[in-house]
Amino acid sequence: MLKLKVEMTYRESQIKVIGFLFVILMSLISNASAGTQTHSKEEVKRFSEATKQLGLARGTEERWDGILALEKFRAEFPQTFLKGDTAETLFRFYSMVVDDPEFLLRLAEEAIALLPNRNGLYEQVVRVFIDKRIFPDRTLVYAQKSLELAEQMHAKTGDYQRRIIRRRGLLSQAYQLAKQPEKALEGMKRSLQETEALSVTAFPDQAARQYAVDGVRLDLLRLYIEQEQWGPAYELACHLLKASVIRKYVPELWSRAYIGKFGSAEGIIDAYADLKADWEERRKARLVKKRIKRPAPTFTLKTIQGEPVSMDALKGKVVVVNFWAGWCGPCLEELPQLEALKRTLRQKSVAFLAINLDTQDEKERKDLIWGRKAQLAPSLTYLLGNEEVQQKFGFANLPYTCIVDPKGYIRYEQTGLRSDFKASMKDQLTWLLGMSIAK
Repeated sequence: MLKLKVEMTYRESQIKVIGFLFVILMSLISNASAGTQTHSKEEVKRFSEATKQLGLARGTEERWDGILALEKFRAEFPQTFLKGDTAETLFRFYSMVVDDPEFLLRLAEEAIALLPNRNGLYEQVVRVFIDKRIFPDRTLVYAQKSLELAEQMHAKTGDYQRRIIRRRGLLSQAYQLAKQPEKALEGMKRSLQETEALSVTAFPDQAARQYAVDGVRLDLLRLYIEQEQWGPAYELACHLLKASVIRKYVPELWSRAYIGKFGSAEGIIDAYADLKADWEERRKARLVKKRIKRPAPTFTLKTIQGEPVSMDALKGKVVVVNFWAGWCGPCLEELPQLEALKRTLRQKSVAFLAINLDTQDEKERKDLIWGRKAQLAPSLTYLLGNEEVQQKFGFANLPYTCIVDPKGYIRYEQTGLRSDFKASMKDQLTWLLGMSIAK
């Protein structure tokens, strides 16, 4: 009896130990499973839908809707293989709608922890922190890391020179934020010298090269103004006001430099008028040099209503041909400017074609175009483009816009969005319309 009791106690102990080990094993399996990345077509689909929604968002409310969609995706797929991409995307779009420094820092650190060697992530974080003037010490560390990664890629591939220059400029701004003004100016001047030294072959065209150079000059001007170095600030501001292809910020910065140098706004109107006239003269001279003459490709494409439109049928008219896509931010900035041009020239014989190059299925693509048409440029003629017609026109980057004369020759073309886009298009159209009337 005693022996039986001892055996039962022993067996009960074994059962308890086995049960305890089973619980531990199941816990380990559960933890391991929880840490295992998941990968499915549904994840890819949901992530793509949310990021596409964010990419198309044009205002704060639409961005919040996209952020909500991506947060729902993250909650439903906590171990997705897209976890790092999700964190990076959330940081980028939260930074557009939220100013809470601690919240943004947490998001940035989460993304960096998941993607410690993602080349563009550090640059993205640095831009946000500099723009919001937060965490100067951390910004400096991230800016140094961003430049280091670009230099490593350049050593491996021989490429990335432009990124190195751009990130050196960012590092200079980080030094300024960290109250190290001498290093800030030294780095920005070096960035400008390196940009000016790049050949045209490093850019899509001469216009893109000039845009890059003027962008660094603007950053250098901001540093001069922030450091109250009014002499060099005003000299550089005058140069930019006379010659820069970037116009968005130049007049404001010039006025600050003028008042800083002269102590008041007295005489500012006359000074501005003289410089502005000089710039207009230079701009028009550049436009004359950019006039070309080559046969425009022939094509027939359908409108979103299904009606065919051909270049041959438009002979006798001046035609503005614009290629765009819904994912292309600069394209969406150009469309309203083309709409304004069309309204200005409504009594003239000018056709405006907006050729879409998105690649979604037809229904989704038409829905996107209808939305952009209603929102941005309702009176343009929208066509469903394709890779073949893009190859015929021979451009690689969007947006691309050209003007075709009544005889079917391309007389002006522009790739990418420039700040003087509308003014330049209007001048070239006025020139062509004048030629048409004279003949």
